[in-house]
Amino acid sequence: MQWKDRSRFKGRHALFSPSQPGFFKLSPEEFRARLLSKEKSGLGTEIHDWCFVRIKRRHKISSIKELVKSIDEFIFKKYYSSDYDSITMEGKRLLKALSFVQQETFNTIKNYVNDAISFRMDPEVVVLYSDRFFGTADAVAVTDNLIRIHDLKTGSTPAHIEQLMAYAAYLCLDYELDPMKYEYELRIYQNDDILIANPSGDDIKELMDKTIIFDKIQYEFEEE
Repeated sequence: MQWKDRSRFKGRHALFSPSQPGFFKLSPEEFRARLLSKEKSGLGTEIHDWCFVRIKRRHKISSIKELVKSIDEFIFKKYYSSDYDSITMEGKRLLKALSFVQQETFNTIKNYVNDAISFRMDPEVVVLYSDRFFGTADAVAVTDNLIRIHDLKTGSTPAHIEQLMAYAAYLCLDYELDPMKYEYELRIYQNDDILIANPSGDDIKELMDKTIIFDKIQYEFEEE
């Protein structure tokens, strides 16, 4: 058998690989829905990038119409190619996914951005204990007695407040903050709703202690 040259595909992962053959069980309609879901996932990344700029510049959103127009322009400018005097195919797919976004998601984005600005939060903050335990929190603010962390979810998968508790633990480890000296307000913005949690300092310290132990175990495992 004379095999064809496929060297440029070495090391790459196919979007639909035989190693994950579950997609063959889908109907054409379900397959189309799966593609749309993947596009929405990429759109979520772009929306977070747009939120970063908006919060950083302290520009509140006055209306949903303004929000949609601003995100549309953000994506168009990012994916516009002067060589072809047109937006790239990836940009076109993102704008198409934007047209499918529900009103409640736009309301969620609006509330998230405006609240982050009102509370004078910083967007996209990396909190790091080690190169094994770190994360990027969507928006964070630390005052003398309060740690506030907000997270934006543009998808429909149920969110878990434990993610934000982990951010708080990494934050305290990263900046050597005593978790017992702070109160906490953790918020998840999703589906036109706000999930609010107020864990105790003991809750955060427990995660900090586990992080230290687990990081040591991971290090020892790698050394072995």
